[in-house]
Amino acid sequence: MYEFIGQVKNSPATSVQYGYISHMRGLSDDQIYLGGVPQNEASALLTFYNDSVTEKVTNHGSLSCRLYAQSEKVPLGAERPSFRGQIYNEEGVPKGIPFNLLHGFLIVVEGRIGRLNHLKFILDTGVTRTVLNRKVADELHLPRYPMQVLNYNRSVAVEWATIPDLQFGPTHVTNVPILVADLPDFSELASDADTLIGFDLLGLGNFVIDYDTRRVLFRRLQRDASSPSTTPASDHLTELTVELRVQGYPVSLIVDTGLQGMVLFEDRLSRRIPQLKFEGGIETIMFGRHLHARSATLREVNLGSNDKNLRVFLLKGPPHDQVPGIDGYFGTALLNARWIEFNIADNNISYR
Repeated sequence: MYEFIGQVKNSPATSVQYGYISHMRGLSDDQIYLGGVPQNEASALLTFYNDSVTEKVTNHGSLSCRLYAQSEKVPLGAERPSFRGQIYNEEGVPKGIPFNLLHGFLIVVEGRIGRLNHLKFILDTGVTRTVLNRKVADELHLPRYPMQVLNYNRSVAVEWATIPDLQFGPTHVTNVPILVADLPDFSELASDADTLIGFDLLGLGNFVIDYDTRRVLFRRLQRDASSPSTTPASDHLTELTVELRVQGYPVSLIVDTGLQGMVLFEDRLSRRIPQLKFEGGIETIMFGRHLHARSATLREVNLGSNDKNLRVFLLKGPPHDQVPGIDGYFGTALLNARWIEFNIADNNISYR
């Protein structure tokens, strides 16, 4: 068994693949890397390079069992030091914090807000700003102020507040602005949760979701979660995006750990792909409590090295000035991964 880390650079006519062996059963690190220096592509002894003319462009070709999603928005770093191997200590006991898998895909960890312990936090990279359940805000007697936010393509009336103290695992923030809402308005499956931890807090550091051990391992980056302004600065927040190819065309999707499938903005997708091809009929459904959507089997969706037909949800996109350049959301459950590593510092993800 072996793993290797690689990169794909595609143009309309060419494809360049290169990388290095990062692990191979039967070989020690001294046989794979130069000694006395950091273990990365510069010190690797077993490397590969291929430059070819392609008939079909694949930005996310599977180079091995370890795939790094990449695009202009999620580039591969020059060095990619993985810490997924640190999920176990020297005695082989898993580190990190335990999680429960709700409905087969939602990551639920235990957290604390102020004096309230043993709260249920859902880790949701698809949510830009952390959302606190209104009943918890009531118990904490938080001052709140009205505002509007976008949920997919729908404007939702919420409140915002500043929480003095929040912690999950090693992540501890103070005086951070959050949203307050009835969580079922964001997700019916979150009705029993106390908080949706969004990318504003998850993006504070690298983390690994390990489905084998049911653990999440965090590494904090040196930056602050709180905003210098008095209201949530949502227009300055970021999200993690990947580029996939649909029927040969690139689409940019927000990586969403809180989504089971794939949501596509049909009007934006139609502008990118003039003649969208579906397999079978298209069904009109309710997506959550309030959104009308269409469900269809979209042809030629590339999730790795092969195209496949995939059942997707089609929604009308938000106004063009909201989340520009984004074509929808990609649920990480589609990867069927044993583990997923989110390297926020280098803006990439990997999985196996």
